Amino acid sequence: MSLRLLFIALLFLFQSSCATTQNRPAAVQRMYVIHCGESIASDLSRWTTSADAGKSILLSDHCYLIRHAKGWMLWDSGYADRFAASMPGGFRAPGSPFLVFVRKPLVQSLQEIGVVPADIQHFALSHHHADHSGNANLFAGATLYMQAAEHDAVFGRHGEF
Repeated sequence: MSLRLLFIALLFLFQSSCATTQNRPAAVQRMYVIHCGESIASDLSRWTTSADAGKSILLSDHCYLIRHAKGWMLWDSGYADRFAASMPGGFRAPGSPFLVFVRKPLVQSLQEIGVVPADIQHFALSHHHADHSGNANLFAGATLYMQAAEHDAVFGRHGEF
């Protein structure tokens, strides 16, 4: 194929895709970034070098609520809401380098947007650490999206818990 024909074919494809996207409503209509907790790690060197030993770092934890043409989707569910009410001074698991805070429960943040957990039709987990999956049980009725290896780590190879 000559370069001229290739250029014309690409131009046609580009114009066709532009024309079709202008006539369709956007699939993602809005995305909300929700603060789902934070933690203070007592030793930054666990992620960097020994030069940072003993230095603390504040780590933010966010969840993402997406209003999509096919329904509500939540990406990650943050730390468990129970930390907010019962442990306003934070929580540290025995032996953990993390002091965890949840200033506002995820359920409250969702309610402020006008959404309740039952409204979530699609729920995605990036991975199963506590800062991403703490409220996962609230979305048991939603379709779950997660990597196969993460699914196997949580539920076993064939989904047995």
